[in-house]
Amino acid sequence: MITIRRKLSNFGFNEPLSRDSLDLVIHLFNSFQQEKKEKEKFIKLFQNENYREEINQLISQINQLENKILIFQKENQSKSNSNSNSNSNQKIKKILKENEELKQNQKKMYLEIKNLKKKNKNLKEIFQKQSKEFISLQKIQNQTNLKLDYLQKNEKSLKKENLEKTKKYGKWKNKFHQKFKEDLNK
Repeated sequence: MITIRRKLSNFGFNEPLSRDSLDLVIHLFNSFQQEKKEKEKFIKLFQNENYREEINQLISQINQLENKILIFQKENQSKSNSNSNSNSNQKIKKILKENEELKQNQKKMYLEIKNLKKKNKNLKEIFQKQSKEFISLQKIQNQTNLKLDYLQKNEKSLKKENLEKTKKYGKWKNKFHQKFKEDLNK
C-alpha cells in the first residue's frame, strides 16, 4: 500500500485519497498495464498483415487515453484536497469507461480481421477452382480447335478429290459423247 502511494506521488497524486479512489487508481493502472500487453500482442499478431491502418487507429486511441490520464494527473496536482477526491473518482470512472470501450472496439476489430481472413481464404479457394475450370475449358477448346483444323483439312482434300473426279467425269463424258456421235455417223 505504501509503495502504491509512493508511485502515486510520483505521478502527481500528493493528496491523500480515499480507499475507493485508491482502488480505482490501482485498477486503472493494472488495466493499462494489461492494455499495453494486449497492444503489444495485437501488434505482433498482425504485424505482417494488411490491417495496419486499423491497428494504428487502435494504437492512437490507446495513446489518447494515456494522454488523458496524464492530463488528469496534472489537473489533480493543481486542485485542492476536497475537490480532487470527488473529481478524481469521476474522471477515473470516465477513463475506465473509455478504456472498456476501447477494449470492445479492439475485440470488434479483431473479429473483423478474422472474418476478412476467412473471406480472403474463401475467395482464394473460389479463384483456384475457377482457374482449374478455366484450364480444363482451355484444353477442351484446344482439342476442339485441333478437330476443327483436321475437319477443314479433310474438307479441302475432299473438295480437291471431288474436283478431280468431276474433271475425270467431264473428260469421260466428252469422250463418250464424241464416240457416240462417231458411232452414229458410221
